[in-house]
Amino acid sequence: MQEICCQVFEGLGNRINAIASALVTGRSIHLWWAVNKHCPIQFERVFRHSFGMRVTNEDVVSYKYCRFPSHLCWFYPQNLDGLPRTVFQDRMTTAYRQILDAFWITEWAKPGPRALGIAYRHHLEGVDTFDHFWKCLQNVIAEQRPLHVHLATDSLEIRTQIDSRLTEIGIGVTTNEYPLMSHDFDRSSANVLGMCAELKSLACCELGVVANSTRSTVADSLRGIGVRPYFTKDDGWHRYKGRDHLFEAGVSVLSARMTKAA
Repeated sequence: MQEICCQVFEGLGNRINAIASALVTGRSIHLWWAVNKHCPIQFERVFRHSFGMRVTNEDVVSYKYCRFPSHLCWFYPQNLDGLPRTVFQDRMTTAYRQILDAFWITEWAKPGPRALGIAYRHHLEGVDTFDHFWKCLQNVIAEQRPLHVHLATDSLEIRTQIDSRLTEIGIGVTTNEYPLMSHDFDRSSANVLGMCAELKSLACCELGVVANSTRSTVADSLRGIGVRPYFTKDDGWHRYKGRDHLFEAGVSVLSARMTKAA
């Protein structure tokens, strides 16, 4: 079978989606890993092993997007070989688990029982406003009644606000300590490894994860291993180019007043 050329150059969540999509084909893979402002760290410093791929670290800004059976450069899940839906879903679940299990990090926050996750991306244009997000989050808390929350965000200000409000209503909050960002490209190797810790912590949240945009590729990895997502802003990307083939049901888009199926 023809080898896949898989090129990744954006953030960690985007890269995980592409690698998982390539792995499910069962073919040999040559992974080109861009070391750039999106993810300024070499592949082998993030992962303990290469999943059988041939890996080349490359100092480049970007690659050209493409989605062909033998050449993939994309940021959402792709069914390159047109596998039956159930086969694709099962293989993607296995791939996501393998990827998260292969992180080099050995320590991350472990939320207690009945935990809900929060993935709030602040430094990204067009995400949900904080006020609307908070109202939607309150709805989920009222429905799920979590005892603990794991809070993952790229903003210290947002972390402080949410932590304070949850603590006031008696919910225990866990966080991972690593350098946060002042803008979207204020990234470092420590920041990327911190994101690995966030994925491990959010994977422990049995009640699901609330994200402030359907663009969240963090939510893709978590959905891929069975963690229920809640989104507080629907920007249409939850049905984008192959995601619908993997996540055809169970996506909730919230409003401040009600929850509806997407």
